[in-house]
Amino acid sequence: MKTLLYGSLTVIFLFAINLVLIPSQSASASDSIETKLTSADGAESDRFGWSVAASDDTVVVGAWMDDDNGSNSGSAYVFTRSGTVWMQQAKLTAADAEASDVFGYSVAVSGDTIVVGAYGNDDSGSSSGSAYVFTRNGTAWTEQQKLAAADAEASDVFGISVAISEDTVVVGAWNDEGSTGSAYVFERSGIEWTQQTKLTATDGAALDYFGCSVAVSGDTVVVGSYQDDDNGDISGSAYVFTRSGIAWTQQKKLTAADGAAGDYYGGAVAISGDTVVVGSSDDDDNGDDSGSAYVYTRSGTAWTEQAKLISSDGAAWEYFGSSVGINGNTLAVGAPLNGSNDVYPGSAYIYTRSGITWTQQRKLTAIDGADMDFFGQSLGVSGATVTVGAFFNDDDSGSAYVFEQPPDVKSINITSADRDETLDVIISGIFFDNTSAVSFGTGVMVNSYTVDSSNRITANITVSGTAALGARDVAVTTPVGIDLLSNSFMVEEAPAGWVVEFLPGVSTVNIDVGGGIIIPVDQNLFVEQTPVYTVKPTDAPSGQHILPLPNRFGPDTIGYTFSKRIYVRITPPANTPIGISEQFIVNAKASYLGQTGAAEIGQTRPFTFTVNTVLEFSSERPVIPFDWNRWLPVIIAVGIGVVVVGIVYIPRLIAKGKGPV
Repeated sequence: MKTLLYGSLTVIFLFAINLVLIPSQSASASDSIETKLTSADGAESDRFGWSVAASDDTVVVGAWMDDDNGSNSGSAYVFTRSGTVWMQQAKLTAADAEASDVFGYSVAVSGDTIVVGAYGNDDSGSSSGSAYVFTRNGTAWTEQQKLAAADAEASDVFGISVAISEDTVVVGAWNDEGSTGSAYVFERSGIEWTQQTKLTATDGAALDYFGCSVAVSGDTVVVGSYQDDDNGDISGSAYVFTRSGIAWTQQKKLTAADGAAGDYYGGAVAISGDTVVVGSSDDDDNGDDSGSAYVYTRSGTAWTEQAKLISSDGAAWEYFGSSVGINGNTLAVGAPLNGSNDVYPGSAYIYTRSGITWTQQRKLTAIDGADMDFFGQSLGVSGATVTVGAFFNDDDSGSAYVFEQPPDVKSINITSADRDETLDVIISGIFFDNTSAVSFGTGVMVNSYTVDSSNRITANITVSGTAALGARDVAVTTPVGIDLLSNSFMVEEAPAGWVVEFLPGVSTVNIDVGGGIIIPVDQNLFVEQTPVYTVKPTDAPSGQHILPLPNRFGPDTIGYTFSKRIYVRITPPANTPIGISEQFIVNAKASYLGQTGAAEIGQTRPFTFTVNTVLEFSSERPVIPFDWNRWLPVIIAVGIGVVVVGIVYIPRLIAKGKGPV
C-alpha cells in the first residue's frame, strides 16, 4: 500500500520546495510585472503549483494530484518566456506512470534539464520512489532517464525532494533507514546518469528526516533535516557537503544560533555559490509559528550565520520560511498563510544583499489572492524573476505566479565627468539581471558594460568633446523595463593642467667633503614632475625663473656650502585667480661618484604652490624666504657624517595671466 503525504498543514510546510530568498524593505508588488500561470488542462484538486522551479526563461510547475495516468499519478508543466509573455511549452508525465506515483511532488530545473520527483513510485516496493530527468532540444522535451536509489527499499520516498545544478542531480529520501533519511547524488556523463554517492548525516538518528529538502550549487550540496533535535525536539538542522573529484564530504552542520524545539529549521533549503538559506517555518519570533529564514556564508571552509530574516509584517501561524530560494544577491521567502482580517491567501518576500546586509525590498501577493490559496508554499528565483506557487488557488486546481522585477537604479559612483574623458563608472541598484542596455544620453558613449552582480554594473564611458554641459541621467534597461536615475552626474568642461618643468643645471661641481675626499657632482639634481591636481583655466603664457640655491647651512654647519642654479619653468592656467594653491609631487634624484663606486638616491615630497596672478612678469627675482616646507634635501651618508649633495628649493610662483593684480 502506498503512503500519500497530504492533508496536514505540518506536512505542507515541511515539504516546501526550496528556491530563492530575497530580503527587502516594503515596496508594492505593483512594481513587478505579474503573470498568472495555469495548466491548459487543469482540473479541481490537481495541486498545480505545489512545487515550482525556475531557470532563466523557463519555469516548471508540479501538479502531483493530476490524474492523466490514474488517480494522483501526477504531472509537471513547462512554461517559457518570450519578452515578458509566458506560454506553456510542454506537459511532462512519466513514461511508466501509474496511479499514486505523485509525479511532480518536487521539481527542479537547470538550463535545458528538468528533474521531477515521484516519491510514490513502486519499482522497489511501495513508495520506494523515483525521479525522472527530461531534456529539451529546441522546444521538445524528452525523458532522458529514470533515477532510483541503488539500495532502494519500500517506503524510502525517494524523490520527496530534488535539486539540479548542470550535470548534478540530488534526490532526497527522507524515510530511508527508519526516517533517519538520506540523499543521493547523480552525475551525468553525456546522456547517462550514474549514482555518484549516497549522503547521510554523520550524527543521523531515527526520525530526523534528513533529505526532506535538498539544494545544490556546483560542488556543494545542502540537505535539510527538519526533525533533528540538537536544539530541542524537532528544532531541525541542515548539512553542507562538498565534492572533491568524485568524493563527497560533510563540511558543516548548520543549526540556528537561537534554535528552539518545534522550529522545523531545515524544512526548506537553498544555495547559490557560497551562500545558503535555511527556512525555519515554525520559529516563533513574530508569534507562534510565524517563521523565519537564516542566511549563511562561506569563507574558505568556514560557514557563518550572516542574517536572520523575518517578515516586516509577520504574525503567528504564517509559516514564513516554508519555501526559500536564492540567486546571487537576491533571495525570496514564502509565507503561505500570511494575511489579515481572517483572510490568509499567503505571500512571498523579496530581499537583496548589499555588502553583508540583507534588506526586504518587496512583498509579493497574488492579484486575485483568496483565503487559503497557500500562495508562497513553493517558490523559485532566477535572476530578477520570482515564481510563486499557490496550489489551492482556483478550486484547488492551483496556479503559479511569475513576478518580474524591473531594474531600480540607486546611485552612481561619480559626481562629474569632463568632456573628452574616458572613465569607468559603477552603477548601484537592484534587479540588474539580464541588463540589455546602459545609457547616459547624447554625447556620452558606453564603450562596454559588465553586470557584476544583480546590484552592480561597471560601465566604461567616453564623454564627447562636444557633449552638452550640465546634469546627466543614467538609465538601465532589462527585458522587464527601464529605470532612470535623474541628474546622476555633471558633464563639465575639461580642465587644463599645470605644466611644470624642473630643469637641472649643466655644470659640474666638485664638492670637498673633507679628508681629501672630493665628489664630482654632474647634473646632480633631476626633479621629475608628477601633477596631482589640475585646475580649469587654460592658455596662460609661461615664464622661466633662474633661481640660485642659497647657502643652506652657514659656515659653522657640518657639511659644505653648495650653490647651483635650478631652472624652474611654470605654465599656469589662464585667468588663474589670486591665491590659488595647487599641489604637485616632486621627485628629486642626486647622482654622484664616490670612492667605492656610483650611487643614486631619490626622495618624493608634495609641495603647495600659491599663485599670484599679475599682468606681466617682474624684472626682479622674488625674494626667497627661508622656509623648511620649501626645501627638498637629497642626501647620502659618507663615513660618519651626512653630506648634502643636492637641495632643491620650490619657489613661490609668479605667473603672468589676465586676472586681477
